[in-house]
Amino acid sequence: MAKEKTQNVGTKENERLFHYEILGIILLILSMLAIAKMGLIGKYLMLTVKVLFGDWYFLIFLLMIFYAIRCIIVHRRLKINNIRYLGIFISILSLILLSHFSMHVKNYEGNSLVTTIQLYFNSFKTENAESIVGGGIIGASLFYLCYYLLSEVGVILISILLFFLGIVFICKKTIKDFIKMM
Repeated sequence: MAKEKTQNVGTKENERLFHYEILGIILLILSMLAIAKMGLIGKYLMLTVKVLFGDWYFLIFLLMIFYAIRCIIVHRRLKINNIRYLGIFISILSLILLSHFSMHVKNYEGNSLVTTIQLYFNSFKTENAESIVGGGIIGASLFYLCYYLLSEVGVILISILLFFLGIVFICKKTIKDFIKMM
């Protein structure tokens, strides 16, 4: 009787390493293209991320670069349940929320959220990479949610508290430790 061929465990490990290296190289190339606004892919990728995340779009590409380098070096999946990653996410969210405040100060007639989203899509259609878009669609949604529930002062307080919470998570220190340092 013929023996069945079994795949070696080392072969599966090499395939996994290969997949992470390819993913890292692709993410690195895409983020570099987008930061440099090179070609149609870079330009539209940058515009898409800018419309979503606003004027802080470069942080998303920096995170992509760090993740790409991590994939190339570590060859393992990123565990998102780490408190430091949550802190980075919360800090970026607070910056996006607060940066949309400048877009709100401009007086819009009618529904402010709809007008803001129309502005974003117009800047995407005109391919204007230098336009100021505040916090992007994500920032606008969060801003108007907090604005309607808590008013302008509430938005500022929530964004400052979120930023402070993000820093606490990144440093893995308690609020008591931060007060002692002051």
